[in-house]
Amino acid sequence: MRVRESRLTLRTDPPARGDPDWVRGFFANLFSDNPLFGNHDATGGNLFVFPRVQYRIAEGAVVVLGLMEGAETLEEIRISPKHLRLGRREHLVLGIHRESREVEIGIAPGPCSYRFVSPWMPLNQENHLRYAKSPEPERRRLLERILVGNLLTLAKGVGETVLETIAIGGLTVHPRTRMVKKQPMKVFDGTFSVNFLIPDDWGIGRGGARGFGVVRHWDGITPDVDAGTEGSDG
Repeated sequence: MRVRESRLTLRTDPPARGDPDWVRGFFANLFSDNPLFGNHDATGGNLFVFPRVQYRIAEGAVVVLGLMEGAETLEEIRISPKHLRLGRREHLVLGIHRESREVEIGIAPGPCSYRFVSPWMPLNQENHLRYAKSPEPERRRLLERILVGNLLTLAKGVGETVLETIAIGGLTVHPRTRMVKKQPMKVFDGTFSVNFLIPDDWGIGRGGARGFGVVRHWDGITPDVDAGTEGSDG
């Protein structure tokens, strides 16, 4: 399935660093009448759908990604902020670059290899306990099931019906602890292959809208980490 993707890249002085949630807050406040920017409904509750607008701080720049309706919204808005506050620091906006393209999402004819370029956060309170109590083989199977669920959420979010089995292969992850909103969370770096097409730079799993679980196609060689969640998680 081909869908529209757009992105805004804001170059700043000093170069941007910190929590992409600050970027989400900036755009959600600027466009408070549009629920896509904050992934909240009119009552302030979460929209339990794959976020169609996602935020990154990568390579010193602020990046806003839009998919489908999110892409159309990014293409329609006209902004020219002179300053951008990230946390306690004010940044001068040097320039804004816009880019749009068509991307493929859905079942692939064969396995595709990906790497997490920012930490993947698959565990919630319930399955975190299950993970902690399980032996290593069961932990791996649990993470594979969660990853399949993440991809089904992505497919559902773009209206793609998955009629074939999503098959995960070669899931290799390395757990670590990271502070997220002042709470220690288990996150994972690693690589995997799957018969599913995922657009580069999109986040899956918990916190995908704010820079966690960002994936890119992987050639088996190139190292690349933390392309979505630079600095503190807040």
